[in-house]
Amino acid sequence: MDKVEKIHQKATTEINTVGDLSKLEKLKIKYLGRHGEINKLLQNIKSVSNDHKKEYGQKINQLKNKLTEIIDLRHQKLITQSEKSQSVDISMPGTQTPKGCLHPITIAIQEITAIFSKIGFIRMSYSEVEWEY
Repeated sequence: MDKVEKIHQKATTEINTVGDLSKLEKLKIKYLGRHGEINKLLQNIKSVSNDHKKEYGQKINQLKNKLTEIIDLRHQKLITQSEKSQSVDISMPGTQTPKGCLHPITIAIQEITAIFSKIGFIRMSYSEVEWEY
């Protein structure tokens, strides 16, 4: 029974002093995970006498519920802290989106013009139809 209390005290101090979500997740795995401290205690239930098994199991389940609650509360607190630190300053100018792009035909004309200008041709722009008037 003494071991359950030690794990409870150790876990609560570690959880309450953790500073970020990744470390909190590691602590959750350490205590509540498949190979965590709680499951190790449950595996030791075989060695407890029959008279104390029920009481021992209840203590472990209470510990598991308390740790889950403490972890959830700490998780919410860390999320609200991170949201406060990442607040948006509405007085700062926003990012400008690009205005647009060239039409594919325009791009093709520019590429063809570049190729022919390397050869020595000159692009001339004038009306496409010549009238006699």
